[in-house]
Amino acid sequence: MRLNHRYDLRDMLGAAGATVSGSGGSGRSELFGRIGSIKTRLPGSVQRRLPSDVPSGLLFVAYVATAFVALGGIVQAVGEPDAVPVILIGVFYVAAGLAGLWFGSNLFVVVPATLLWLLAGQASLFSSRPSYSWALAFGGCSAVGLWVGIRSVIRDRVNVRRSSRASDAATNQLGWDLYKLSTEAPHTDERLSGMAVYPDLRVGELQRHFDQTTSAAIQGGMEHAFRLQGWTQELHNLPGGWFDTASHTSLGGGGVSTVQLGMTGTVADELTGEAFVAVFEQTASVDTIRAVVPSERQVRVYVGQLLAAWSARLAANPKADLMTRRYAGAIMNAVSSDSSYVGDRLNAMLRLPAAERPTVTVIGEPLDHHAILVGAVRFGSTGPLYQLFPIALVRAIVALIEGRPMPPQPPSPLPPANSTIDAGSEPEGAELQSIPAASNGHILGLDIRTLGGLHITAAGEDLTSALLDRKVLSFLWLHLLARTLRNPTDSITRSSLADELSPGLDSSAQRSRLRGRLSELRNELPAALGRRVKVERERISLDLADCTIDVRELEDVGRTYGSSNGILTSEQLAQLDAVLKGVQGIFLTEWDEIELHVNSGRSGAGEVVNDLRKVTDSAISALLRTLGAGYLAHGNAEGAIAPLERALAITPDDDRAARSLSAACVQTGRLSRAEELRKEFSLV
Repeated sequence: MRLNHRYDLRDMLGAAGATVSGSGGSGRSELFGRIGSIKTRLPGSVQRRLPSDVPSGLLFVAYVATAFVALGGIVQAVGEPDAVPVILIGVFYVAAGLAGLWFGSNLFVVVPATLLWLLAGQASLFSSRPSYSWALAFGGCSAVGLWVGIRSVIRDRVNVRRSSRASDAATNQLGWDLYKLSTEAPHTDERLSGMAVYPDLRVGELQRHFDQTTSAAIQGGMEHAFRLQGWTQELHNLPGGWFDTASHTSLGGGGVSTVQLGMTGTVADELTGEAFVAVFEQTASVDTIRAVVPSERQVRVYVGQLLAAWSARLAANPKADLMTRRYAGAIMNAVSSDSSYVGDRLNAMLRLPAAERPTVTVIGEPLDHHAILVGAVRFGSTGPLYQLFPIALVRAIVALIEGRPMPPQPPSPLPPANSTIDAGSEPEGAELQSIPAASNGHILGLDIRTLGGLHITAAGEDLTSALLDRKVLSFLWLHLLARTLRNPTDSITRSSLADELSPGLDSSAQRSRLRGRLSELRNELPAALGRRVKVERERISLDLADCTIDVRELEDVGRTYGSSNGILTSEQLAQLDAVLKGVQGIFLTEWDEIELHVNSGRSGAGEVVNDLRKVTDSAISALLRTLGAGYLAHGNAEGAIAPLERALAITPDDDRAARSLSAACVQTGRLSRAEELRKEFSLV
């Protein structure tokens, strides 16, 4: 490298000289100690840019020397002829040194600085007046730059590999944690940290709230008409004009737009999507606790929103995001709540005198001093634990979101006070082999009549007595029937059904007795009945997909005629009259006797039956009122009397049925009955 200057680059850089200083210390450790003490007294911004190891320290010295030597060369070159190129080169080296001091070991500074040192060393070695000392100095700086650069590249690659391995390990651990949560949600019980436990409470008030589904449709159309009118005139051969043809057009218009819109909608209660708020009274003191229990659907929605928010935060980590999405659905499906059963059980307790109501243990997250979000409920002091809001699951998910290990879960359920188990009892799940799903083999379809008395047939064979003669088995089968009719997708947990069957026993004895009874359902009932009971892990349900049931037929008839407002044809009147003559009496009249025999009416199973009785009575009453209105519209007041009287007997507060019945009585000459109705319902 040569310069158009009477001095070589070696001369320019060498003019500044070198500063040599001794350590003045008594040893290496003393030197490092002094340097460390000086470093601690510097500002934080300066400390972050000082070297922290030997390679960085040598690179720091090289940057300082480069800046000082280049600055000295610039000072020496000032005033010399042809100094501009030398000054520019010096400025370039000074900038490289200062950038190195500021950015340290960053490769985008180390690489250019190393190239500059190599060029300077070459210039010192191959100039007209070679300087081996400067060549050696610049060569040393170049070696330090190469050392730091290679070391940085290797270190970055090692860090990337370590980070990748750590990320893979963390993602793998996350997958196992999520898989564990998806297969078995952690239980909430008394030993979960931070839980509020209220033992020996008695229910004093219950407000039940059912989830609702809304469906709606909007229909409409628009019609538009537009009309144009006008005239055109042409003039030919006008004298003295500049043109021989003229035309004039005038247009007029008018339009009419018509828009017709209509909206229809229905709101239906999901009778198993039950949330409730209960007020419990403490027996030890005059105080109350308000317990809040969301429905199972609401709980699943909350868990789904929590997982979705977590997935959105993991967008920068595709592997963890994919792992979260993979198990989110399974975790949501693993969430189960006994809110429907617990609500039925508490409602049954409210029918008892206050002093005779069993005590309840409530476990949950405090909302304030007198309110609690209920995670679990225990009836009595040793009964099974019924899961409501999944506090333990939510805490585990929050721990994973925050990067903490999931909190260890205590064994659940708690060991019962009496650990005695019936002799010869089967292990948990033994009945699964004896009760396959209904899809394993052909099962005869059932015709089930429940209104006014139970009657079950399969292929013409009467199976009613085969079921009702076994009180305990009929209790289980009819309870599952009622739950399925209330909601076709409903199921009940094993612990809940065991407590329904044997309230008052400890949990191990309850589950042992249930195992035996579920096995008897398969072995001692006709296959058309027993094989419809489905046991899937902790959930038990009844498969009625191919069965004909009068309650379902009643629902279909209600959907067909419910919106007719009494406007029916003669054929429809005859069909509706025939249907209503076939539905007499309340739903499952045998249930009360069976429940009293099995558990003395102490369970909450009767609430499910009572719900269906209210629903069926309301549906029958509405159809009877529609039938009576239809007869009146056809001028058959005599035919309207019987259905309207029956409707009023089922729902005594139905003023619409009373009004129609009063009109029918006036038309048929039953004036005393009409006057009685007018006074009772204040009819005008």
